[in-house]
Parts: sequence; C-alpha cells; structure tokens
Amino acid sequence: MYFEFATAARIIFGSGSLSEVGNIAAEMGKRALVVLGGTALRATALLDYLKNSGVSYVTFNVLGEPTTEIARLYLIGADIFDHQGKLDKAMDWGYKSLTIASQLNTRKGQKIMAQAYTRLSAICLLRGYFDVTINFSKDSIEIYEEIDNIAGQVSAYNKLGTAYFYQGNWLEADHAYTKSLEIAREIGDIDGQGRVLNNLANLHLYRAQLDQAMNLLQQSLTIWQQTGMVKNEAKTLSRLAQLHIYRGNFDEAYACLTRSQEIFNEVGADDYLSELERRWAELYQKTRQLDQAQEHIQTSVDLAVEQRNPFEEGVSRHMMGQIYLMCNNLGLAEIALQHSLRILDNLNSSYEIARTQITQARLAMAMSQPDKAKEHLVPAINTLDTLGATIDLSEAQKLLRQL
Repeated sequence: MYFEFATAARIIFGSGSLSEVGNIAAEMGKRALVVLGGTALRATALLDYLKNSGVSYVTFNVLGEPTTEIARLYLIGADIFDHQGKLDKAMDWGYKSLTIASQLNTRKGQKIMAQAYTRLSAICLLRGYFDVTINFSKDSIEIYEEIDNIAGQVSAYNKLGTAYFYQGNWLEADHAYTKSLEIAREIGDIDGQGRVLNNLANLHLYRAQLDQAMNLLQQSLTIWQQTGMVKNEAKTLSRLAQLHIYRGNFDEAYACLTRSQEIFNEVGADDYLSELERRWAELYQKTRQLDQAQEHIQTSVDLAVEQRNPFEEGVSRHMMGQIYLMCNNLGLAEIALQHSLRILDNLNSSYEIARTQITQARLAMAMSQPDKAKEHLVPAINTLDTLGATIDLSEAQKLLRQL
C-alpha cells in the first residue's frame, strides 16, 4: 500500500474537464476521499467517473469551515471503529480527521494530525502495510517533536518498533521500543509502559531470551491488572501462554489461554482472536492433540481472512501447514505453506518467511527431496543468523546437518 498526503498541486479548468478525473485519479491510487460542500447529488457525475475508472471512494461532507472539534470527532470515531475491529471504517475516519486537521494551521490541528497518523499506523499495522506504518509513525513523531509534545511520541515509537519487528528489522525495532519505554517512564505513562513492555517481551522471546521475556510480561501483566485494562491483560496472557509453550509448561499455557479467552468473550473484542486461536492450535500441536489443533488453526485463518489481516493469515497458514505435515497429509501441507509464503513475501516479513522455509524443508525431507530441502534451509539460516533468532536458527542448522 502506498499513501501520499499533499495539498493541491494541479488544478484543471475547462469545459468537459470533469471527465478526465477518473483516469487522473486512477494514476494516483485506487482509493479516494471526496470532500463535498453539502449533498452528494451535485457530485454524482464525479463519483461515476471515479467508479468507472476502478477508483473506490469515501465521501466527506463539510458543512462549514474546518474546526478542531470536527477533526477530533473523526479521530475519536477512528479509535472506536479500530477497537471494534472495523478497520475499513476506522481508516476512513482517520483520513477524514487528517484531512480536516491539515487545514487548520494551528498547534491543536498539528496535534490531531499527529494523533491521526498514529491511529492510521495502527490500522495499517493490522493490515500488514508495514512500510506505510513506518512512514506514518515517523510523520507522527516529526510533528510531535515540532510541537514539543513528548507524550504523543510513546505510542508512535511503539508502533514504529512493531512495524520494524514484523518486517524482521529487529535492531531498529529494539531501538524504537527502547525509546518508547524511556519516554513512557520519564513522563509516568503507565499505559504506554505496559504496551511497550509487552512488545519488547515478544522480541526477547524470539531471540530465545526467555527469562527476560518472562520478566517483561509479568511487569506488563501487573500494570494491566492494577489499571483494570482487561483487554490488554488478555493480550499479555496470550503472550505468556506462548512463552509457557516454548518452555513445555503446558498446564500454565492452558490456564493463560483460558483466562484470555474469557476476557475477550466478556468485552466482545474480536480483533485479537485470530492470534489467540493460533495460540490454542500451537498448544494442541505441541501436545499432539492434532484434531483440536486443526480446528483452532482453521478458525484462526478464517478470522484473519474475515478481518483482512494478511500477516495473521500468513502466519496461521504456516502453522496449518505444520499441522498437516504432522498428520502426514503432505499435499495439504504443501498447499498451506505455499499460500503462507506468498502472503509473507508480499509483506516482506523476513522472520516469518524464514520460519516457513524451515517447515518447507521438513516437508521436502518427508518427500525424500534433500536438494529441495537445502534450497529452503540456506536462505532461512542466513536470515535467522542475521536476526539473532537463536531457537529457530538452531532448528534449521540441525536439519541441514541431517541432509
């Protein structure tokens, strides 16, 4: 996804010039925000030209001069839709807030612009648009620095770190997370500390620094329990479950997942359920309860597709391939892994690509194709070595020695 926000650089006058709008807009992208002065009736021809050129659009009615209150209202709406998992509406309202705020030329308008960029970065993160998330986060940080608003930088740096993490740029992720945590502690932002501690724990987990990950997750969990932020508590419990699975503490993992599931059901949140279902699948996979594992991973994939979350879909299809491989269903395993790799390649998620390549190597070995297995393992090892992903690197090296 590519997004550019700019003031008008081209104005076309003349009889019949409206008919050019579709082709011109199509050259710029596939999604347009059409700002209207009132009713959409006068813009019917314009909207038809856009539609015929394959450009989808969202209309926004401005009944008067742009105001801080209207920009803030759309930002609040974006937050609400985001928390409800309605990402299309959240993105539309975020863009509207950004459009209005950019016209205000005030300090308050700049702050709302920075907040809108941060919200849009969070939405793009869920959609797997990591490059866009990075750009939005940097834009947000730049504005916050310009207006000397240090508090807003906590969330922006956290989002920036997560986008880098998913891309496999763990060094930059570490830097961004550390910066976010430093600021949060400096200003006493307890909520910000809890969020970044959770993400830092994830980074330590994948680096096989399990004690550090456990310590950070416990700190995060304590914050959520003290502040009563139950949805964040549920997310942290899911991460704790993953850590327990890594350590073979399956009873503890089951308890964490059960409580996490209860909380999500209580609050009616579904935006995180794809990952939670994958955690259940991982637990049942490790305990060799493969029927339950297949059921949960299918649910995870279905939820990711429904929520249009390609990263979750790619990672879950990888686990689906692992489970099919354990069931000796090699044909379905191959289909799932190829589908996973196509998605992850599009996202340029180097770590998850490497993990999927390891499973593809296992599949090739099961098919008595050692040369093909090596083709998968060599690039995976190079990636994992660069990242410092110790556990996965050890697994890949072990497989290579068996060839």
